[in-house]
Amino acid sequence: FLIAIATGAAGLLLAFSSVTLHSVRAKFCVAASVGLFNLLLFTLFIRPAIARINAFVFLQNIFHVGTHGASFYFFTDTPRQYPNGPHFSTRFFVTTIGSVASLSSFLGMACYNRFAKDMKYRHIFIVGSLAYMVVNCLSAVVFLRLNLRLHISDGLFMVASSGMQSAIGQLTWMPCTVMLAQLCPKGLESTMYALLASSMNLGMAIANYAGAFLLEYLGVNPRGADNEGAQFEYLWVAALISACGPCVPLLLVNVLIPDAKQSDRLLDKDEDDSSATVGSLWEQWRGVARSRRPRHTEYSKVKRVSPQDSLTSRAAGPGIDSMPVAAATHLAAMGDYPNVSSIELAERSTLAGVIGKSS
Repeated sequence: FLIAIATGAAGLLLAFSSVTLHSVRAKFCVAASVGLFNLLLFTLFIRPAIARINAFVFLQNIFHVGTHGASFYFFTDTPRQYPNGPHFSTRFFVTTIGSVASLSSFLGMACYNRFAKDMKYRHIFIVGSLAYMVVNCLSAVVFLRLNLRLHISDGLFMVASSGMQSAIGQLTWMPCTVMLAQLCPKGLESTMYALLASSMNLGMAIANYAGAFLLEYLGVNPRGADNEGAQFEYLWVAALISACGPCVPLLLVNVLIPDAKQSDRLLDKDEDDSSATVGSLWEQWRGVARSRRPRHTEYSKVKRVSPQDSLTSRAAGPGIDSMPVAAATHLAAMGDYPNVSSIELAERSTLAGVIGKSS
């Protein structure tokens, strides 16, 4: 609950800073601080299996810095504003290219279902990230106008590259959704899924602030003014950084991503499967030791004792049925009754106490 409140407050803080602050550097510093705080919260208070995977996806989103604002001006500036530009209409850039990208995402889903659903998480993240880097580097080609030297029109090049980017992006996103579903403890599915999704969205928002800071640092500040072609001189550098950035967290893939198939269970079966905080660093530092909660199947296997059986055992002399619950459970844990589980002892002693009171 506290993490949800903190994540919501972080989003409000980012929105407030965007309105009140005028310096791009100051906005980026606020966004970076919020991201570090969010990562620290998940690392400290969420069980390690969830925190590690969240950290990897969060870092990948942050390193994929956004350059969309400058790209929009590059493609839609008029000949008067940027004589050497592609001169796309707003309708073509938003509608046509956007529609092709959306349709290509279905191709990515089909490729995932056909080729990647049986791959291990580590393998698909490595292969997908490298492939995504290659297709995103194609943006630098058009920013350098190299496609014209190859006699490929801007429209054809952008439609094809956007389709490939969308398809591979969807293919790499599918295992993330599988992991999100696997990381949700029982009874907390909607809450945990929302928290993880909000963390990913926060990472993408921070990436946009990082992209704005990078563009300002490189001197890429188009405004739609006349003869602003010089503003796009280093846009290709920003595109390469944005394309290669998501590969940086791959250095930690063996640490943060489990060596498991997408059909394997990611949460430790020996821990409480209904808790999102069991075994967290905070609990370890506080010395909190949680015993595993008995599963429903274990309760169903407990031998039920009828009142007649309990009375018979009482008549035979003092035994486990006449003990208090705590004492019976303690004796079972000590091994004094090896053939009887602690749950059975607790239930039999509780039943005996109820019958004794009623008699």
